[in-house]
Amino acid sequence: MSTRQEKMNLNDNQNNLNNGVENNQNNINNVELPQNNLSQVNVVQNNGEKDIADKTIEKVENFINTNDYSKDYDQSDVKKNKTNAVLCYIPLVTLYFLFTGKYKKSNYLFFHANQGLLVTICWAIVFVISGILKAIFTVESLVATLSTPGWVKVISYLLYCACIFLSGFGVVNTLNGFTKELPLIGKYKILK
Repeated sequence: MSTRQEKMNLNDNQNNLNNGVENNQNNINNVELPQNNLSQVNVVQNNGEKDIADKTIEKVENFINTNDYSKDYDQSDVKKNKTNAVLCYIPLVTLYFLFTGKYKKSNYLFFHANQGLLVTICWAIVFVISGILKAIFTVESLVATLSTPGWVKVISYLLYCACIFLSGFGVVNTLNGFTKELPLIGKYKILK
């Protein structure tokens, strides 16, 4: 073969490759993929009614979307007292800030000391309720082992989980830069 024919064959091969690539790209562009519209949060079914999952999600969102006072506090105050604010949500640690009077020096810390005091009170109430339930319903058997009914253990467990949730809610929101009230109990102001 001559050089000219070789070049023509190479050009033909190159053209065939280019046409093949273009055809494949056209085929890829023409493929219709199923569209999942994930931006719709509320799925409406059966005559416009929401299903139980949507109602549950809506109630949980309303429960955890409490008042946010983040814009009410100076950012330098927030930055300076963020660690102390997080510590306020650990039960009994908030008492340190109350006894030392540190919460009075910062409006931001004052807010979180109040919220932390509410959490500490909840922990104390749950501890007392759990102890009373166990004292009333625990039975001693002949072999001197104590037996507490399962429902008492479940109630105690759920109450402690609620306290852990409140503490965690306060810590996570404070770490993320939000100054939000706690669900259910956050609206109460104990400190003046």
